[in-house]
Amino acid sequence: MERMVDRRRRLLTLLPHLAILLDERHVSRAAIRAGITQPSMSRMLANARALFGDELLVPSPKGARLTDRGKALKAQIGTILRRVDDTWSPSEFLPARAEGVLKVAATDYAAQVYLPSLVARVRHEAPNVALEVYPWSADALRRIECDELQFGLNPLVEHAPRGFFRRPLGHDRFIVALAAGHPLAKRTFTLRQYLSVPHVLTVTEEGTVGVVDRALGRKQRHVAVRVRDFATALVLVGGSDLIATVPERLALRMRQPLGLALRVPPIMLPKITVDLIWHEARQHDSLATWVRGLKLVPRKDVFPGSEAPPLRASPPVRA
Repeated sequence: MERMVDRRRRLLTLLPHLAILLDERHVSRAAIRAGITQPSMSRMLANARALFGDELLVPSPKGARLTDRGKALKAQIGTILRRVDDTWSPSEFLPARAEGVLKVAATDYAAQVYLPSLVARVRHEAPNVALEVYPWSADALRRIECDELQFGLNPLVEHAPRGFFRRPLGHDRFIVALAAGHPLAKRTFTLRQYLSVPHVLTVTEEGTVGVVDRALGRKQRHVAVRVRDFATALVLVGGSDLIATVPERLALRMRQPLGLALRVPPIMLPKITVDLIWHEARQHDSLATWVRGLKLVPRKDVFPGSEAPPLRASPPVRA
């Protein structure tokens, strides 16, 4: 066993210089090209002849020529060295040839606004990569860390734990959605009215305080219905006396078919940032690197008349 290991070690030491010598078929030129002395190249040739039991390179009237074993070794060594180089320098990633499954967790908002762009790019550029989409849940970050999922699409993770990376995809803002026939739809409403009318509250994770309620501080609003996603909240608002504070892009897509009016909230709310989230274990994965480099754009509104309307402003909150 030790003899075999020693032989392999000697072979790996010889290969780079032997490849040059077999290509040049001239000791002096090979030494210059390899950056070593001529005696060192001569010693290398002697060691190679002893190791392979063949002259490899022999004199001829037209200069040195390769023996049959030398010709075979020249081709084999070239292949071996290319494979060694590939282990240090991964080959270029070609999406069209990529295969695998891309597993993504997304909130309902991110799924409706940004997921269509991701699906379109993958289907067009990497058609052999399958997509599996899961709803965002409380354990989504754990599943990404365990490599059960590769990415998350979420506008609600404010502080990703250590070991996670994020790339902002875009921004949005919160608006108030209410039925077009709602008494407050065509008039300026105050903070007092905003607090008193029945709300649909979207609770994405149990036990957490949402953006709106944090902004309200000690002020309490009248929550009539609690749901788990913004799309459901908008459906419930249509044709009812309920109102919901939701991301604008999603509300614009559903405004026309649900008959909604959109208003600026009477309180200052932070902007929404949608992030692509991944774990450091996938930082150098070829497919994941390609996905992170994609420019994902918000889905264009598909319903007639879904262009952004002039939003009626409400009085700002007084300190």
